[in-house]
Amino acid sequence: MRSAASRASLLCFGLLFLAGTASAQQVGSVVGELHVIRGDFPGRVLVELQLHSSPIASQYTDEQGKFAFTSLTNNLYHVIVRDQRFYPIDQIAVLDLSITSSTMVQIQLMPREKSQASGSSQGPSIEPSAIMLQE
Repeated sequence: MRSAASRASLLCFGLLFLAGTASAQQVGSVVGELHVIRGDFPGRVLVELQLHSSPIASQYTDEQGKFAFTSLTNNLYHVIVRDQRFYPIDQIAVLDLSITSSTMVQIQLMPREKSQASGSSQGPSIEPSAIMLQE
């Protein structure tokens, strides 16, 4: 009888350990697409993922502007795009694995004027945060 109780205790402990390990290893992803407000998508664009203001990963989009960062834990991330052809982007992406395993972001890129993209600055500049998009 004592042997059966020991086995049951050991089995319960093992199941609890496995359940704790499985939940600790739960990971998700931040996936997204870049779109250009005016014009065609220019091809590959560098996208950076930041956590607590520090870069943790970067990658180029595919030719359609799609990207994915995988093996992420619950957190608030920032998706950053800093390309000379567009105004800078800092998009928040919240990953909450208790709700879903992936978070999707749609980012609208606003092209810079050609004179601003090449480095010369003439006339007033427009802050990207001051531009409001309506769908």
